[in-house]
Amino acid sequence: MLIYECKSRGNQAQYDAIEEARRVTQFIRNKCLCLWMNPRGTSRNGRQCFYSQLANGYVFALRLDS
Repeated sequence: MLIYECKSRGNQAQYDAIEEARRVTQFIRNKCLCLWMNPRGTSRNGRQCFYSQLANGYVFALRLDS
C-alpha cells in the first residue's frame, strides 16, 4: 500500500471540504465492499446500479457526479 503525505496550507473551509470528501469516499467504499463481499457473483452492472441508488439516496453522493 502506498501512502502519500504532504503538508498543506489552506483555510478552514478548504480543510472542511477535504474532510468531507474523505468521509464520503470511505462511506461509498464501505458500502460497495459490503455489496461485493456479501452476495457473491454480483456483476459490474449490478454494482453500477447500486452506485446510482446510493447517489439517489444520499445528497452528498449525488453531488459527486456533478
